[in-house]
Amino acid sequence: MTPIPLVSVVLCTYNGKKHLQEQLHSLLKQEYSPLEFIIVDDVSTDGTFDLLQTFAQQDSRIRLSRNVTNLGYNQNFQQAIAKASGQFVAIADQDDIWELSKIRIMMQQFDKDEHAVMVHCRSTTFRTGADPDRKSIRKLRCFEGNDPRKLFLYNQISGHNMIVKKSLIEKAFPFPSQVYYDWWLAVVACCYGNIRCIDRVLVYHRLHEHNVTVVEVQKPFYSQVLSILPVFLEIPAMKEEHKSFGEVLLHRFSELEKKKFSFSLFTFIWRHARIIFSFRRYAFPYPSYFKRAMRLASAGYVSKP
Repeated sequence: MTPIPLVSVVLCTYNGKKHLQEQLHSLLKQEYSPLEFIIVDDVSTDGTFDLLQTFAQQDSRIRLSRNVTNLGYNQNFQQAIAKASGQFVAIADQDDIWELSKIRIMMQQFDKDEHAVMVHCRSTTFRTGADPDRKSIRKLRCFEGNDPRKLFLYNQISGHNMIVKKSLIEKAFPFPSQVYYDWWLAVVACCYGNIRCIDRVLVYHRLHEHNVTVVEVQKPFYSQVLSILPVFLEIPAMKEEHKSFGEVLLHRFSELEKKKFSFSLFTFIWRHARIIFSFRRYAFPYPSYFKRAMRLASAGYVSKP
């Protein structure tokens, strides 16, 4: 019989003691085996590392370390993932809660598609003491396939709901500083294989005032595109047709450096709306495409890509 592959669960922590214990219980009780837990603390000052040491003493599957200096979000995850010895890597956030069946269900998808290099599931947000927000999920499509153009402007796959082949991650190193590591991994995955999605909530993503993506200062949409998109276009394995699409998109967005509105950008987005806005379900798609294209073609539009 083929041996069951080892999955490395990678958890990076920073001042997360308040919600960490609940997440650790959901990780350590996963139904899948074999597992190892790579936990790296980024110099917490709130007692997080003390809590982690207590758990590590009780479970030999935990490999715990602490950085000498604070590395920040992307760099900490990169060096933590590099420590993983499993054939597959499951990424965890410190303040979420996982369904106990999460890894078991997701790993089954790799057996169904030999070209799958990433599997992700649905996640829903919640705040402590409140019910999960399941309604918003119905408006979003579950990304599948290998078309990176659908990810050029919007990140649709979060780190906390993905499992990735370690061989893919090695191709994605080093993580660029301009892009969130999970967004980068998703685009790289499209260039080297397939992404599969489980249309089922297996992660509950806790929202609070200290989430990384909440506290970050937002910039005009076009300026973020001009910073991020060139990095994607440098991926060696990207198909020429996808790269050409990105180059045109980049050129059109660059017009907003000198204009308040770019009609050529608007027409390009409108013409390719089914690709660019494929992540969302619309009751009346064309009026929605028009409104979104108008916003993106405006230099004053502020939103996270």
